[in-house]
Parts: sequence; structure tokens; C-alpha cells
Amino acid sequence: MTGAAEERLFFLTGEGTTVPAITAEEMRTVDRIAMEEYGLGILQIVGLEGAVDAITGSDLVVDALIGYSLKGAPRGVTAELIELCNRSRALTLALDVPSGLDATTGATPGAAIVPDRTLTLALPKTGLIGVSGELYLADIGIPPNVYKGIGFTLEPFFGDRYWIQLSFVIPGGSDP
Repeated sequence: MTGAAEERLFFLTGEGTTVPAITAEEMRTVDRIAMEEYGLGILQIVGLEGAVDAITGSDLVVDALIGYSLKGAPRGVTAELIELCNRSRALTLALDVPSGLDATTGATPGAAIVPDRTLTLALPKTGLIGVSGELYLADIGIPPNVYKGIGFTLEPFFGDRYWIQLSFVIPGGSDP
């Protein structure tokens, strides 16, 4: 486990642990070994031409281009990749928030991924109301007491699961 994962485990279990400090190069080696161990293959960094071939030849595209920190419309290669994903026949899984979508408002100031599924992390984002496709929430190990800093009191709701399927219900209204 990386240090952050071990720290979360400490807070979740109450057990003491030693958190190792490793360099970025050591982390890349750990990632490579883990990917080989689990048969995931090695990711390759490719230019736009390579991305076109990879996306058009894939059954599944995982969108993790921007995330929740969107500021303005996607530009350049990022916008081109979003459009390419939307035109491809591949299913698209957006991680956390579809690229090009404002996580808070749901606005799309430019090109935005149209996902078949979205796997949002930690807590649902308000901007996901009305996003196409199925919506899931993944447990990334943040202890409930961390949320107290933003005024949330949460009881653990994942149980023994790592993810749950979500649907939005607007209080006093209807499903979006």
C-alpha cells in the first residue's frame, strides 16, 4: 500500500502502522510490478495519433482527463480527446466526474464526455445530477471524521462493499 492508503487504514482500523516514504521513481516501479502482477499490462504514453488508434480500437475507454477541478472549457488536445471518445463506439467510464463537466454546477462550458457509466469517488458531486448513463460511488477509504471539517456527519454507508450504485432524488421534487 502507498503511504496515504496506509494512513487511511490506520484511521479506519485504529491500529498503529508505519508509513513508508518512497520516491516517485520507486512508486513508478511499484505501479509497474502491480500492473504486471495483476495482468493489467503496461500503460504507454502516446501522442494524439496513438490515442486515436487506441480509442477507436477499444471496447472501453476510461475518462480521467480533467476531474473535478475544471476551469473553463477544455482546450487543445484535451478537447480533441473528449470529442474522439464521444464519437467512438467504445463504452465510456468516467472517473469521478466526466471530463468537461463542472462538478458543482453540472455546466459544460465546452466539449464534455458523455459517459455510459460514471464512477464518482468519496461522495456524490452535485454537478452529476442529470448526467447520462449509470452512476456509481466508490469508497476510497476516507474516514467519516474527515467530513466533519466541511460540516458533514456521516455514518459509514458502504458496509462491506467498495462501490454502490446511485440515483438522485430531489427533495420535494422528482428524479432528475
